[in-house]
Amino acid sequence: FSRVPGALQQYLSQRTVFRLAEEHCIALPANADNVAKLRHVQTLLEAGDASARTVFETIGRYLATAITEASEYLTIDHVVLMGRVTDGLAGQVIKEAAEQVLREEAPSLEVDIRLAGDPRLAQAVAAGYLASQTLQMRSQPGTAQAKSPAPAALLTGIIAGLWALLTAGVGVDLATWLDG
Repeated sequence: FSRVPGALQQYLSQRTVFRLAEEHCIALPANADNVAKLRHVQTLLEAGDASARTVFETIGRYLATAITEASEYLTIDHVVLMGRVTDGLAGQVIKEAAEQVLREEAPSLEVDIRLAGDPRLAQAVAAGYLASQTLQMRSQPGTAQAKSPAPAALLTGIIAGLWALLTAGVGVDLATWLDG
């Protein structure tokens, strides 16, 4: 992960949860791994802790800002939220906060924000999406090969996605996410 200021991982990841938890005087378990620290803040949220809620609402505001800024250069129709940070109520709070900010500050943007469901499937969904986009680009006449990943990268993405599905021990209909 990048430690470059401005990189989205600094604003939309578990690092952000830890930083915001500290800013809001939420004590994280000492000597715990990152998963346990994240689960602690999510458990506080589930129990109705206002500070924990503020942490995830702030991440939602950061997400809306990122979408707004990126839409200056890209057409963004869909955003799929995935990963451990979006597990449980935290994902819903992030999604709702982002949608509220977009409605208030960028009403002309029509972005469909979804939760991926099982956050363990983030790699699989991302790899499947990359593979579908690469194949779609290659099937378009006049598309330069340089615009799409090399076949080895495509194969690596597909394998990583399948591996993530197998190790997660759950099934998912990727076609629904890729087409939906």
